[in-house]
Amino acid sequence: MKTLSVLAALLFCSAAAFFNPLRAQSDVSWLLQPKEGFTYQSHNTIGVLFSRGETPLLIAVQTGERINPPASLLSRADDQYWNLRQNELKGLWHPVEGVVVPPVFHGVERIARGLYRIEKYGMNALVNQEGAIVIPYQKKKIINGAHTFPMVRESYLNFQLLDRRGQPIGEKPVRRISREAFGFFKTLSSGGSTLLTEDGQRAFPDTYKNIVPASAETAWVQREEQWELINREGQRLQGPYTQLSRSTNGNATDTWTIAYLPEKGIDIFLPDGSRKMVKGYDKVFPPAANARWLTVKKNGRFGCMSPDKFKIVVKPEMEEKIDCIFPRWEKTEEGYQLISVKGKPVSSDVFAEVGPFNGNYAAARTGNQNWMLINKEGEPVTAAKYSSVATLPDGLFTGKDLQGQLYLLQPAGEDILLEGVFAIDARRNGGPQNYFIFKGVNGKRGLLHKSGKQIIPAEYEKIILLQDAMAIVKGQSGDGLLKINL
Repeated sequence: MKTLSVLAALLFCSAAAFFNPLRAQSDVSWLLQPKEGFTYQSHNTIGVLFSRGETPLLIAVQTGERINPPASLLSRADDQYWNLRQNELKGLWHPVEGVVVPPVFHGVERIARGLYRIEKYGMNALVNQEGAIVIPYQKKKIINGAHTFPMVRESYLNFQLLDRRGQPIGEKPVRRISREAFGFFKTLSSGGSTLLTEDGQRAFPDTYKNIVPASAETAWVQREEQWELINREGQRLQGPYTQLSRSTNGNATDTWTIAYLPEKGIDIFLPDGSRKMVKGYDKVFPPAANARWLTVKKNGRFGCMSPDKFKIVVKPEMEEKIDCIFPRWEKTEEGYQLISVKGKPVSSDVFAEVGPFNGNYAAARTGNQNWMLINKEGEPVTAAKYSSVATLPDGLFTGKDLQGQLYLLQPAGEDILLEGVFAIDARRNGGPQNYFIFKGVNGKRGLLHKSGKQIIPAEYEKIILLQDAMAIVKGQSGDGLLKINL
C-alpha cells in the first residue's frame, strides 16, 4: 500500500511537471541572466560577446552554447571574427578556427576569406590563413574591396585590385569595386566598368561605359550613349536603346527594366524575363514599391497601365506624376476621398485628415471626430475614438484614446488595451516579425507580441533585437541574452 502511494505521488509529480503551463507556454529562453553581472560588448553573426571584469564570455547565436574565449578577446572585428589584444599588439580569433592571427602585430584586419592585412611599424603585409606571406611588407595601404578582394592603394583615388594569390587583376587600377546581384562584382576605372566573378575573372569580355547585371548570364551594357543586353560572350541580345531605367524594389528577382527604342516604342522587361513593347507614350515608369500598376506619361500628362495586359486603367490626364497604387487618396475642396482604379470615388465619404494605407487599412477622421481605421472600400473597421493613430510594420496600428490609453487596433475584432505601455517602437531593427520593443509608463523597455502579450516585461533600460530571434537586454544588475520562442 505504501509502494502504491509513493508510485501515485511520483505519477502526480510527473504529470504536474508535464502539464506545467509556465513551461509549456514559455515565451523566452534565457541564455544569460542579467543577474549574472555580465556587460554586453558587441555581436556578429557568430556570437554575442559579454564581459565581467576581465572575463569575456561568448554565446553562440546558432546553438546558445557558452564559449570561453581567450582573456585577451576585445571586440567584434567583422561579421565572423573577433579582435585579440595582448598589451598593445593585435590579432584575430574565431570560435571554431581559434586564433587565426596571433596578437603580435600593431594592426590586423580580415581583408577577404582567409586573407588578413597585418601592420608592423607602419608597414603593411597580406598573409593567408596558414600564415604565409601573400604580399610582402610595404608602405602602400592594403584595404578590402567589397570584402572579397585585396586592394593596394596606388594613389588617392586609384587602387590595384589583386586576386587571392596577390596577383594583379586587370590592366588598370580601379577607383571603386562593389558587390552586385547574381554574385558579380563591378569595378570602375578610368577606362570604364566591368563585371568580375568571385575568383577575379571577367564575367563579360569587355570594359564598358557602364554595366549592370541582368541575370547570371546576361548584362545591360552602355556603349557611348546606347544600351544593349548582351550574353557572357558579349553578343547583343536586345537593343540598342537610347535610354534605360530599372527598378528592383530592393530585390534583384523583382526587377523591371524600361528600355527606349528610337522612334519605335518602349520595351518593358518584366521580372520573369519576358518582354512587351508599348507605343505612343513619352515615358513609362516601373511600378513603385507596393504598386500594382505602371505609371505612364503621354503628352506631358500622367496615367496608369496594367502590367499584365498593358492596358490603360487610368487615362493620362493628371498634371503631376503619381504612384499607381489604388485605392488612393485624392484631395478635394471638401476634404479627402478614396479613388478607385477607374478614377471614381470608392464611397461618398469625405475625410478631414487621412494617413497612408498600411496593408489593407488606413487611419482617417471625418469633421471634428476622432481617428479610426477604414478599409479599402472606405468603410470604418474600428470605432472613431482615438486622438492619434500610428502605424507599425506588418499592417498593424496603435491608437491612443482621449484618456491616454494605448490600444493595438484590431480591424477584425475588439481593440486590445495595452496596459502599462506608453509607446511602441515601430523599428524592428532586424528582429523577428510580430514582435516590437515598447516603452512602459515607467520609462523602461519591454518586448510585445502583436497579440498584445508582453513577452518581456518593461524592466530594462534597453533592448536590442538580433537575428535568430535573440534579444539583448540591459538592466541595472547586468546585461542578459535570451531567445524568443517563436
